[in-house]
Amino acid sequence: MGKIILFSSRAAAVLFFVCFGFPRVVLASDNLVANPSLEIANATGNAPADWAQEIAGSNDAVFSYPSTGARDGARSVIISISQRTSGSADLATAPISVTAGKTYLFQNYYKSSAETETDVEFQTADGNLSWKWLGNNPTSADWKAASYTFTVPVGITKIRIYQALAATGYLQTDGYSLLEVVVDGPIVANNVPNASLEQTDAGGAPLAWNNDNWGTNTQVFTYDNSGYEGNHSVKVRLTEWTSGDARWYFDHREIQGGQYYFLTDYYKSNVATDVYVQTINAAGQVNHLWLGSPAASTSWAKFSAAVFLPEDVVKYTILHTISKVGYLSTDNYSFKPLANAAFNRGIVSIVFDDGLANVYQNALPIMNQYGFKSTQYIVSGAIGSQTKLDLPAMTKAQISTMYKGGHEIGSHTVNHPDLTSLNTAKLNSELSNSKKTLDVSYSPVNNFAIPFGRYNDTVIAAAKKYYGSARTSDGGENTLIGFDQYRLKTQYVVNTTTLAEVESWLAQAAQDKAWLIILYHNVADGGSYEYTATKQAFSDQLAAIKNSGLPVLTVRQALNEIKLQLPL
Repeated sequence: MGKIILFSSRAAAVLFFVCFGFPRVVLASDNLVANPSLEIANATGNAPADWAQEIAGSNDAVFSYPSTGARDGARSVIISISQRTSGSADLATAPISVTAGKTYLFQNYYKSSAETETDVEFQTADGNLSWKWLGNNPTSADWKAASYTFTVPVGITKIRIYQALAATGYLQTDGYSLLEVVVDGPIVANNVPNASLEQTDAGGAPLAWNNDNWGTNTQVFTYDNSGYEGNHSVKVRLTEWTSGDARWYFDHREIQGGQYYFLTDYYKSNVATDVYVQTINAAGQVNHLWLGSPAASTSWAKFSAAVFLPEDVVKYTILHTISKVGYLSTDNYSFKPLANAAFNRGIVSIVFDDGLANVYQNALPIMNQYGFKSTQYIVSGAIGSQTKLDLPAMTKAQISTMYKGGHEIGSHTVNHPDLTSLNTAKLNSELSNSKKTLDVSYSPVNNFAIPFGRYNDTVIAAAKKYYGSARTSDGGENTLIGFDQYRLKTQYVVNTTTLAEVESWLAQAAQDKAWLIILYHNVADGGSYEYTATKQAFSDQLAAIKNSGLPVLTVRQALNEIKLQLPL
């Protein structure tokens, strides 16, 4: 356990807070807010001196300055809005002189009947303004503290801070303070020291962070004055590479083994990279657990993965590495214990690729018998034709009937090509134009199936621009650990699939509390098309699904349920 000690030269008492993993933090300055308890009235007597009452947008905000009911002293300010179309109202501090690069703690007390937000306005020496959102504050019938820390960006000389009301209701405020924060060690958040890389050591480097490389490569490490959030991130650029990798990493932290953890970080890169957990066990042995290879992203992207740390692990760090000529920036790390290792329940989805006519003619009546709804991944350029598929496709009227009956419509491209063989323009055209066509009649079309199951990082990155999920043909079930909505796994049915196989998939999904996606193409008797289930086989398989007790959800419904269970 660490201890945070708050000192204020104007305070008569010293406050102690116990917080796991935090260093000692000293609030070294006087309160920088003028008229902080709002007790001094201005010349008119109807508002506090050194404060600005501001209204933006279209609303009927009213300010009052009562002399009773305050938290600190006799006076407070109340903002009331009874009608609002847009905008907000706020009580803002007078401009406060600050030092760029310093960290400050802001706090005020409030009551409100609606959620409010706290913001800081930055001002440069030549008067240019910018703003930073500090956070939202929940409603509270009793006095509640709103507290935020922030670091002043380079070039900023003054700030103003305000709590804004942007809804009908009221906000009452009082008891303001702004103090400079001096930290004598790294702040640890979610098991990561200096997780957002905002703390700088005496040499101008990120506090509690290191960099190194192995193999044969030429690397340049920088500590940048920009980031996903805040003012800093770390970057490594490889200008030459033969072998090995380079990486930034934080000081090894003590950790409890024998449980699952969930990692997130934010990154930018122009090449694919790799992420590892480096562990040290009680005997001093070093091991590496590979977590994934996030695709290149020139804008900030989130990487996340779950990992089980063996029981003998006592320390760890995260290695987000680059092993190609290019660059990698990272920021905002988190490594939190994962409370659950499985979904709340097992789920099964029945999906069809291609939109073949026999699905409407033969599969739909059987699904109706059981009350099951499916997800139909449609090749938009083949609707009503046989020109782009092995078998005739459904007509637009048939697809519409299924859609109106509760079946989900997903995208399966325009022409069903091998997406890995296309250039960037054609790849984006196949994905965007299919969605555009299907959205006209079946919106929202948010889920996508990859033709032939052939994909790479480029295909996945393109799919993310247009869809909320991508389903592969990779075999297996989808579990909480390692869940990836852009690489959904499936078990697909062909003409040799037995009922026992389907029953085993269902039993495993129920046991693992996993999401099972069963993929069909065609339901018909006769013919030599490999991806076919006979009408009797399909009926028997649906009976097995019914008997399993697993809920049958469309892909959209399953994702909506699962997303609520994913770690943040």
